[in-house]
Amino acid sequence: MKRISRLILTFAMLFIVVLTTACESNKPITKTFVLKQEMVTITETITYIKSKDKIIKVTKVTDAKMILKSEEAKKKVVNILNLSLANHQGINGLTASLDIQEDKYVQTVELDYENLDYEKAKQQIPGFEEVYGSNDLSMKNREAELIKQGFVEQN
Repeated sequence: MKRISRLILTFAMLFIVVLTTACESNKPITKTFVLKQEMVTITETITYIKSKDKIIKVTKVTDAKMILKSEEAKKKVVNILNLSLANHQGINGLTASLDIQEDKYVQTVELDYENLDYEKAKQQIPGFEEVYGSNDLSMKNREAELIKQGFVEQN
């Protein structure tokens, strides 16, 4: 009788371990990568499902300083930034915001790949694939590409 109860206990524990592992593997994981240059810091936060090696969401924040000698130059830069923001509007699965301050701007772009209208984004945003990556949603590939570009993973 003691043997049977130990056997049942062993199988029950094994079942719990397998069930826990299976549930954990579909849980979204987040990694953050940062690229710091002289006047620009780009932070890319990626949410993905490890077991599927699939990216589900990317948030990219660009924080850039503007050191411009004239008001006219600043107005031109602000116009370009506003045009860029306008290109990011009206696309399913993509939200963008722009905060222009006296000496810097912060642009935030969030891509929800589960709902993203990829074709419309490619048509509407010049250089979309170069800036935000291709339709390849592999986290391993994206991580390798970011590191190749000089990004560093943050802990």
